[in-house]
Formats: sequence, structure tokens, C-alpha cells
Amino acid sequence: MTENGSMLSADLKAAKLADLSVEQPTKFELVINLKPAKALGLKILVSAVQSRPCPPYFAMLTEHRAGTCVFNDAMVVSSGTATWDNCAMRVRATVVSRPTDGRAILDAGTKVLTSDQYGQKGYGHVMEYPEAVVANLSEEHGIVDLQACAERPKVGEIVHVVPNHCCVVSNMVDELYGVRGAAVEVVWPVAARGRVR
Repeated sequence: MTENGSMLSADLKAAKLADLSVEQPTKFELVINLKPAKALGLKILVSAVQSRPCPPYFAMLTEHRAGTCVFNDAMVVSSGTATWDNCAMRVRATVVSRPTDGRAILDAGTKVLTSDQYGQKGYGHVMEYPEAVVANLSEEHGIVDLQACAERPKVGEIVHVVPNHCCVVSNMVDELYGVRGAAVEVVWPVAARGRVR
């Protein structure tokens, strides 16, 4: 309390309101202990956990939403629990334009990569050009900054982008393709797409 109090005192002496430093909380958690909840007569129908990465076994859970740990994504890589090679979800995109030497345009925008950043630099990781940054998105296109790349893609080239947040990306498409090598082995329909009411 003393440290925060002295920081607050120093901040309040600032000349302008705009000069005050504000620290925002970065994480919120709601934890409900099932035994006291039941003792109080509260009915907890589903105890669910979302995964990033997969959690250990908890006996009180009735549901596990195994989204991110199935595919892995840029957030998981940045947390240190996976590598780029561990990322199974990759958005296949075509370089449709090279308006300048340091920029490429992909045919994948917010409608597939989504606008989720979660602290990541850009909107996905281009596997073939690791130094590239998917810097901006429109609905249909991704604008890629190639300034840091020694090698740069050509128009018509296919690239693979690991999304920042794979859970949202899987809900943006009708089908997911299981690919091994160059062969499509399976096509999975996204059965719950558009089913939120």
C-alpha cells in the first residue's frame, strides 16, 4: 500500500490529468468453488475450462473446450509452450499483389485471419517468410510488411499463415482440411459455424 500510495501521491502532483499514469488490469478470472456453491443451493450445470495450453485433469470439470491446444497458434508460440512447427492450423493464402518492393498483399483478411491480436505483432505468422509482418487487414486482404525479409514472395506464390488465435479462425470457415505433405487426407465440416443464437 505504501508503494502504491507514494506513486499515487507523485502522480497527483502532475500538472495535467493527461500526465497521470494509469495501469489497466490485464487478466480477470472467475473461480467458483463447487462445494460451497452447491451448499448454497446454486446449480452449476457445466463446469468448463478453455485450453491454452491443455490444462491438467480436474475432477470437478464436466466439459473441456479443447480449442487452442488442438491446433496451436501464434499466442501459444509466444507463451513458449509450442513452436511454429507445432502449429497445425495454417491459413493458405495467395500473394495477389506486390505494390512495392517491401509490401505484399494476400487474399486473406479479417474474414479468415480475424482482427484478434492478443499482444502479437501483426495478424499472423507467415511460415515461409518468418521476418514478414502481416501489418494490416481489410475484410478480404492482408497487407504484409516485407522490409525485414531477405527473400520476398512473388505474385501467385502460396504462403501459409499461422493465425494469432486459431479458435476464432476455425469459426470463420465452413471446412477445415487435414493435410499431410502435399495431400489432403480429410475434410472436416465446421458443424457449429453460425449456430450461436
